[in-house]
Amino acid sequence: MLEELVKNNKITVFLIVVAVLGVGLILPNLLNVPKNPTDIDNILCSTSLEPADDSEIYVDISGAVKIPGVYRMRPSSRVIDLISACGGFHDSARTDGLNLAQSLKDGDKIIVPSSARAFLSDAARLSSGKININSADQKALETIPGIGPGTAKKIIEYRSSKGIFHVPEDLKKVSGIGRSKYEKIKQYIDVY
Repeated sequence: MLEELVKNNKITVFLIVVAVLGVGLILPNLLNVPKNPTDIDNILCSTSLEPADDSEIYVDISGAVKIPGVYRMRPSSRVIDLISACGGFHDSARTDGLNLAQSLKDGDKIIVPSSARAFLSDAARLSSGKININSADQKALETIPGIGPGTAKKIIEYRSSKGIFHVPEDLKKVSGIGRSKYEKIKQYIDVY
């Protein structure tokens, strides 16, 4: 019976086979559409967290972003590319301290502060007396004993070109702030 049906309807059987194969090949691709296709050039997808070679880096982003996590990016990526990859800023994001043009390196940790967190940080600073070196302007930095206008300017320039300070000790990376000066000011500073 089946042989007779195939013999009499060769064209129909051929079309059914082509349709089944077509759906089998096309449907999986349609279901794998990236959430934001414009960012696909900078995002590499993987389940492994070990870079295979120099063509990929891993960067962790958290804070006031829509989809925080670890992202696999191209080495030429910048913070703005990572922000796009994670779905953009949350409505509460405070972006004034971020250098969106900063190049990313393997292992970077980017923290996007939120206005709610900033408010809590300011309140904590008032009660603890510490200055947030990631958000302080020149005037606020100059209130730190031992930090004058020149050093305050260097801190702001460093922050603008290199990004936020992840720990207070990162302040020693600023030209003019060595171990001795850091030891004198560390009790007055914080990073959040």
